[in-house]
Amino acid sequence: MLFMIVSVQDIILDNVMVNTITHFEPSFNLSKYKVDRGHVVGNLLSRISSIQDYFGKVSLKPVKLEKLSLYIPPHKRGINKSDFYTIVDGRHRICYCILNNIEEIEATII
Repeated sequence: MLFMIVSVQDIILDNVMVNTITHFEPSFNLSKYKVDRGHVVGNLLSRISSIQDYFGKVSLKPVKLEKLSLYIPPHKRGINKSDFYTIVDGRHRICYCILNNIEEIEATII
């Protein structure tokens, strides 16, 4: 396992996370984030409203992520990043970061 600081923009969000973010901020611009439109059970992260205040009072513990490496053709390698992360544990913390304009989060990469 590797411990590092990860840009929230490099973490792939699922539909439930997108629904949660837009529920709290309907006009939030998600264009700079990676979104997996695959099927995920649920509509909203139900505990997010109750833990929103809690996260503001404590340090966020690291999230657990898995690294995805995507092939990018040589002519595009300077333009796009090839490493992204899927969430193993920490969707609420990542949504909290996005809603509060926190651009980086501590993560354990597995």
